[in-house]
Amino acid sequence: FDPIKGASYFFGNGDVDDAVWLTFLAIHFGKNKNSKWSLVRSVYGGLGQQIWDWQSVTTDFVGFEMWLNDNYRLFQGAFGNHRKYESIRPHSKRSPAAVFQSYIDIFDQTFDHQLFFTNASLQMGADPKGLFDHLYECMGHVLSFGRTAKFDFLTMLGKLGIVDVEPGHAYLNGATGPKKGAKLLFDGTASSRTPTAELNQKIA
Repeated sequence: FDPIKGASYFFGNGDVDDAVWLTFLAIHFGKNKNSKWSLVRSVYGGLGQQIWDWQSVTTDFVGFEMWLNDNYRLFQGAFGNHRKYESIRPHSKRSPAAVFQSYIDIFDQTFDHQLFFTNASLQMGADPKGLFDHLYECMGHVLSFGRTAKFDFLTMLGKLGIVDVEPGHAYLNGATGPKKGAKLLFDGTASSRTPTAELNQKIA
């Protein structure tokens, strides 16, 4: 099971919604070095009970949440390294259901990824970097999605050809290690006072 290949397959067959949804799940759970994509498979594949595709989740989110709560102990695999502080427990502050609901809420009852991206493109114009920045801000509404998750999600959509986006800078705001690394690279010391905006420009 490879959700990125699955997303590519769906997109190639005109199913933008499931292509983006599967990409989102891949980024949310991450690829674990040992169990690979098993956690994504457990949720999307419904433990062999049913496929929780985009239509199923958006038309019956209550049922989806109940299924998550009833079956989370049976999920196989673990979160990827960038997502190691996330939880599959239903009563955690950033439970899967809460994260997924915050993602769905972005689409304002249309539940249409293509329409969402088209409207964003009309708003921002034909600038891949400007569109990336706009969508990066939109993804900030997703619970538990920090700079790395937002960056990974949008760049993956770009790699798959789903959305014509390109990051214009490294998005160091909120970063720790990367920002120190940039200061060390350009200033020779990780404790320099170079503003983040300037570091972003130098890296770009």
